[in-house]
Amino acid sequence: MSSDITSPPKKPAESPPRRVRPPREPEASVVIDYLKQRSSLFSALVDLREAGWNSAAGDTYFLDRENNADNADDATRKKFFKMMVTVLHQLDKATSAISGAGSPPSPLTVLDLCLAPGGFTQGTLQLRPGSRVKGITLPMAEGGHKVLLNLRGNADVMNVLFHDITMFSNEFGLPAKLVPEDHPDKARFVDFRPFAMLRFDLVFCDAQMLRTQERGEHRGHLVERIRLRASQILIALGRIKQGGTMVMLLNHMEAPQCIDIIRDIDSISEVTVWKPEKIWGVKSTFYLIAKKVRSASDEAKKLLEKYRELWRKATLDGVYPEWTEKEVEEMLKDYGDRVIQLGTETWRVQAATLKRSAFIRREMDKENQPVRELVDVVGRVALEKEI
Repeated sequence: MSSDITSPPKKPAESPPRRVRPPREPEASVVIDYLKQRSSLFSALVDLREAGWNSAAGDTYFLDRENNADNADDATRKKFFKMMVTVLHQLDKATSAISGAGSPPSPLTVLDLCLAPGGFTQGTLQLRPGSRVKGITLPMAEGGHKVLLNLRGNADVMNVLFHDITMFSNEFGLPAKLVPEDHPDKARFVDFRPFAMLRFDLVFCDAQMLRTQERGEHRGHLVERIRLRASQILIALGRIKQGGTMVMLLNHMEAPQCIDIIRDIDSISEVTVWKPEKIWGVKSTFYLIAKKVRSASDEAKKLLEKYRELWRKATLDGVYPEWTEKEVEEMLKDYGDRVIQLGTETWRVQAATLKRSAFIRREMDKENQPVRELVDVVGRVALEKEI
């Protein structure tokens, strides 16, 4: 028996969502080429990162991770909070940044910039009981994380200010009334200078750009990144005690701006870097630890002037520091060996973590020979000692 009824055509299978690469500083390629020529570990890591970017399983992994972070329920928030407490303890075990700060074992005065959810503060209070903490963090209404510390029950120990850290214009050398009337954020700038009269033994600069924060087009990725970094550096250097300790979250050591920040902080302190496997292992994120900060030095005062100007240009003109190829080459001539010295262990951690990751293993299971060979290379060079 025939029928005139035909089955509807099948819809083509939808392609899985792909990650969008964040914009990169134009001259980062100069640094990458320089480092690849001098570090077999970094060269292998760059190729392994690329394999991750080209992996559909990698896209799924990172998009799921972002979704979990952006839409966290209470259980996920608590898990992340506990993880950050653990990371703080691991950081201290590796660097003595907390246990060695101030005058051990006396309590510390602590400034936690971008504090939420509060894991670093909680870990610090465990390591240095009786410490006093001041914090600044983005309000949840503006896309910030929820603070999981018991603020009301510890009001004598903790004081947290909920505010966008990049909007303290007077702190950065620009009274709010002098912000141009046509600036999209004119009404959001404030003259208030947070904790201006206080000085701290330990300062955390743990900010990162949040996908949950709504920002206008004038606050694009590269512009907002320097605004956020400059804001933290300005508040930190303006509040830290002479000889204090600063811990700062950074990423992509091969980026000229990141190298410049490390070089600046290195010029006024004793610098090391540390990268945790647990939370940042597969990403290019690490912590800069600066001890014995010479905050009262002429060099520190010059850095304050420099970062005020960077904040002003990014905020008012929407521009970020642009480097010529010659400027990057001069920076590498002066500081390139130090970048390799500081970066090698962070690259080793990232390479090892990527090598073990589910998405890279899946590529190997698919008989992806180039990835198999790359993993073998990473395994060999990760054992090499590079200075």
